[in-house]
Amino acid sequence: MKSGSVYQVHDRVRFRVRERKPEAVVMRDGRYFKLIIDGFDEPLICVQIVEPGRRSSSGATTSNVIHSYIDGDFEGWEGETIFKLDNGQIWQQSSYAYMYHYAYHPEVMIINDGGTWKMKVEDVDEMIEVTRLK
Repeated sequence: MKSGSVYQVHDRVRFRVRERKPEAVVMRDGRYFKLIIDGFDEPLICVQIVEPGRRSSSGATTSNVIHSYIDGDFEGWEGETIFKLDNGQIWQQSSYAYMYHYAYHPEVMIINDGGTWKMKVEDVDEMIEVTRLK
C-alpha cells in the first residue's frame, strides 16, 4: 500500500489478476480489515501485519519491513538460496521450497511476520522464509 501498510490475507484465496498496483480501499472491521481491490469480485479479509510508516533512505519503512531490489539476476529459490540486495544486505532462504522465476533486478519486500522473516519478490505469488546473513 502507498501508506507502507502490509496486509496478509486471512483465508486462502485463488485469484489471478495481473494489474500492476491496482486501486484499493481498506476498511477496518474490528480486528480484521477488508481490502476492496479493483479486479476482484469480493473483498479480501486480511490482518494488518505492518502498520503505516515512512521509508528511510536505507529502504526500510519500519524495523519490520525492508524494501530493496535483488542485485542482478533472480532465478527463484531451491533450498538454501542466497539473495544479495542493492542495499548491501544478504539474506538466505530458511525454509525448503523450490520455485523458478527469472527476473532481472526485481523489487523485494522482506517482512518480519511475528519473528519469522518472509521475502516477497515482485511478480512472484509465493513468499519464502529467509534469515539475514549480513
